[in-house]
Amino acid sequence: MKKFAKVFAVAAACAALTGSVAAFAGCGGSGTTLNITGSSSVTPLMQKLAAAYEEEHDDITIRVQQSDSGTGISDAKNGLNDFGMASRDLKDSESGVTAVKIAIDGVALITNVANTTVTNVTSAELYALYANGTAIQSAITSGITREDGSGTRDAFDSLIKDADGNKLESVATLASAITTQSSTGNVMTAIQSDSKGNTIGYISMGSIEEAKTKSCKVLTFENVEATAENVSNKSYALQRNFNIVYNTAAGLSEEAQAFLDFILSDEGQAIAVKEGYISIA
Repeated sequence: MKKFAKVFAVAAACAALTGSVAAFAGCGGSGTTLNITGSSSVTPLMQKLAAAYEEEHDDITIRVQQSDSGTGISDAKNGLNDFGMASRDLKDSESGVTAVKIAIDGVALITNVANTTVTNVTSAELYALYANGTAIQSAITSGITREDGSGTRDAFDSLIKDADGNKLESVATLASAITTQSSTGNVMTAIQSDSKGNTIGYISMGSIEEAKTKSCKVLTFENVEATAENVSNKSYALQRNFNIVYNTAAGLSEEAQAFLDFILSDEGQAIAVKEGYISIA
């Protein structure tokens, strides 16, 4: 039977009350439900992986709930999911969970297609805009960042530096020209609405094709195009790991381990590549 992964705007009530796999056993129905929460950047890939796995396993249902990396990691630590999705590596302060890398992703820079002036930006230009409000090439006067807890923001802030090597993450308060959006989708929508083309944002490279359908264009970074090949050969510097995390003490159920094995298999990694990400194989 062909099945599709489910995406919920809010956590399933049973999971919120009683935790991961076991929570869903009492919610009715047969088989096992795996609960996955976290990063909006990882969510599109996880949906594809879940749908493919469900097609081959009628007794498994996989619920994918989009939030952010910090929430996914916190949920795993507190036993509220089977896996948390994180579009970054764990921080030293995030104990009690184990991370497994499932793919590599680039961070793409986008503006509205109405911007016909800027085609390439540098790290120093981005730092100056986000930290000080300095326009990029007199054409980009505002920027979009992600919310606290976003793995994409953590990656962006740690990778963008000024000419002296100072990282954007060290800036206590971003410039007033910078606004915040709470998901990859919201960033694309905001750029789409910018009919003057004077705003820049950043998204998962796996969302580039969707962005292009929303009047967005992708800029090169330091004269390197955001492609899977350039991420793989490391010439495109804006890149980060996609991870799933689980509670270290609780470990993985048999069903969760089987799904993880699928993600890391040739079949699972082929799905990642097809969706525009870079295989870890």
